[in-house]
Parts: sequence; structure tokens; C-alpha cells
Amino acid sequence: MGDLTFSKPFFIFSARKISVEDKQGSVRYYCRKWYRSKKEVLTLSHLEHIYVYDENGDIIVKAEQTSGARATWDIKYGEDLIHSVTMINHSRVNTSPYWTIRFQKDEYTLQRKAFSNTTEIRNGHGHVGTMKQYGAGMTKHEISWYSSLQDRLEPILLGALYLFTLKDARPS
Repeated sequence: MGDLTFSKPFFIFSARKISVEDKQGSVRYYCRKWYRSKKEVLTLSHLEHIYVYDENGDIIVKAEQTSGARATWDIKYGEDLIHSVTMINHSRVNTSPYWTIRFQKDEYTLQRKAFSNTTEIRNGHGHVGTMKQYGAGMTKHEISWYSSLQDRLEPILLGALYLFTLKDARPS
């Protein structure tokens, strides 16, 4: 575990792979947005679906948005993507997003205070990590974990944070 960095794609509808690097600059993961059909691409759908790949290019997390009004995602992970968790967007306004993920017995929250560039990740035991946004248009992101995570949990939270940035207010 450790610090990870990635850059949000310039075009919000881009489906190219984004590399996620550690402190040494080696690629740990890739994230990529995907579409269910050409219709979603042509209509510029606001549904967000992503894959998280390991360094070998194997899919380890698949997140698919299941509803649009109160955004909910079905996140599949593990070998053959057979395990599943649900992520829910509880935000009322986009300036202060608040999401939850229930993983095994813990509930993880991702929350950014209004007008802040830092997203906090917490669970019932305290502070798990932060994601800071910086750079022109807040396109660069740095994730710091404060406690060690289960091996399966890091890519799930990474996928959630990547979705969090895609749903974030778009850079001008």
C-alpha cells in the first residue's frame, strides 16, 4: 500500500486507460471508463462505468452504475468478478459529495467538504486515507492511505475514487 497518483482524462467521455502510479513511478493499476453500448456514447450518457486493471492488464474491479437519480453502483471484484459490493451517492449537491461503500463488515465513506480540494476516506475505525486534487483544472490526484488495507480493498477504493473524480464538477 502507499501513495498513488493519477490524472483525470481531459475529455470527460474518454474511454482510454489511465495509469495509476506509486511513489516510485511504477504503474500499479489502470482505470478505464467503459460504455454498455454505442447509444450511451452517442447520447453522451451521464452513467459512469469503469474497470480497474492490475499491472498485468487483468480486470480486477468492474463498477457499473445501476441508477441515475440517486447514483448507485454495483462493484464486482475478485477472481472472475464474482464478489460484489454496492456504492451509493448520498450527495444533495455536487459541491460537497458524500458516498458510501459497504465492504464486508465495514462501511467506508468518501466525502469532500464544500470548496475543498481534499476527499477524506473513513470507516468506523477512523481515518483510512485522503485524495488531494491539484493542478490546472484539478486534474491531478494523489491518494494517501493512512492504514494498511486488505489487498482486495485497495483497488475497490481506487475505483470508487476514480468514479468520484469523474462525477466531480467538471474542470472549466
